[in-house]
Amino acid sequence: MTLAAFKEDLAISLCKVGQSTSTRGRPSNIIENALIQKSKKPNALKPPNQDLCVDCIDHWPIDASTRSHCKMPGCNGYTWQACEKCQFGLCVGKGKTCFKKYHTT
Repeated sequence: MTLAAFKEDLAISLCKVGQSTSTRGRPSNIIENALIQKSKKPNALKPPNQDLCVDCIDHWPIDASTRSHCKMPGCNGYTWQACEKCQFGLCVGKGKTCFKKYHTT
């Protein structure tokens, strides 16, 4: 990928942040849509841009100051861990794969 192509892709991605596009058929962002539906509070933390979540750069679990629900759809657990970059509470540890699944799908 050339530098010009990279800059063009980056500009297009940044311009689309915050825009909602209506599409026909089945939603392609199943996890992102499920995250929005999972939040019960109207002022709850919105999920970050999907490009940001799967970029595989600087996503590290950190200790959170408070316990929160795991934001992975289908998980009803509580966690003291959060992603440093996304600021989302995700289960991490023995037998818990929410952190890895969220950042790879």
